[in-house]
Amino acid sequence: HGGDLGDNGVWGKHTLMERALRSTLIIRTPGMKDAGKSTDAVVETVDLYPTLAELCGLETRQPGDGTSLSPVLADASQPGDGEARGYWRNGGNWGATLRTDRYRLTRYQSEPNGGKVAQLELYDHEQDPTESVNVAADRPDVVKELLQRLDGKP
Repeated sequence: HGGDLGDNGVWGKHTLMERALRSTLIIRTPGMKDAGKSTDAVVETVDLYPTLAELCGLETRQPGDGTSLSPVLADASQPGDGEARGYWRNGGNWGATLRTDRYRLTRYQSEPNGGKVAQLELYDHEQDPTESVNVAADRPDVVKELLQRLDGKP
């Protein structure tokens, strides 16, 4: 997965932007119905463990992070669980991001839990796939909903 080469004013890989966090994931299973088809499902690498366990017929001993990708492997049009999270720390600065099929919400703050929020960013991938226009101030309802999801609240 990529680094920013001046994109969004950043030179490096350590950001919470789409270009730095997005990576290619290729899975092939025997008898796969939609073999060779790509998907736009939003998934995470933590989905690999539950997927492999399910495909191998293994029980997981405890619930963990991630959701099995078996439905997406059976039908590439399935959406997956529709969320991906990313985290970043640089000294005393913390960042967390939530990517959905349409939006990326990123929160930077001084401490991971309860620290002062320094900046909120919201990008609408339907209108701005390069994440160049922060629309957080224009869409407070979307920010509120995604912040709750980022914090694990329904």
